[in-house]
Amino acid sequence: MSGPYGHLHDVLSRAMQDSTVGPGRRIQRSEGEMPRVLVVDDDAAVRSAVARGLAAHGYEVVEAPDGRVGLRLFRERPADVVLTDLYMPDVDGIEFTRQLSREFAGARIIAMSGGVLQSSGEALEIATHLGAVATLPKPFSLPELVEVVARVLADPGTA
Repeated sequence: MSGPYGHLHDVLSRAMQDSTVGPGRRIQRSEGEMPRVLVVDDDAAVRSAVARGLAAHGYEVVEAPDGRVGLRLFRERPADVVLTDLYMPDVDGIEFTRQLSREFAGARIIAMSGGVLQSSGEALEIATHLGAVATLPKPFSLPELVEVVARVLADPGTA
């Protein structure tokens, strides 16, 4: 596949061939802390809007412009929920999801996408095979975002 998403097609193919999620480390959450959300998206406007919306609903929000920074931030201080775009330069959301799921078995990842493969659901489906516990197709509303984050946090099966 050529064009701007050719590299992503290669990553998606490799990811499906190696879709095992390792045991990793479990996430420990301290009692009484505000739920912490890591938002990973290369689009600063989307990232900022998501962060502002979640902060207005009582979440502590940390932002990352790509998967590489997202991995570093999560390793430094794990989040209760991670929202990641799938189409990003450098370390894209598919690779980020795979790495994070392997390293942290309890990571609660919500994959977001509005990219070219989204219409068929391929990229979002692949993300669930790699460890995402929920998906959120773009564009989405603030109530949809808050509902998905709350649902993921409330589900003990995703911890």
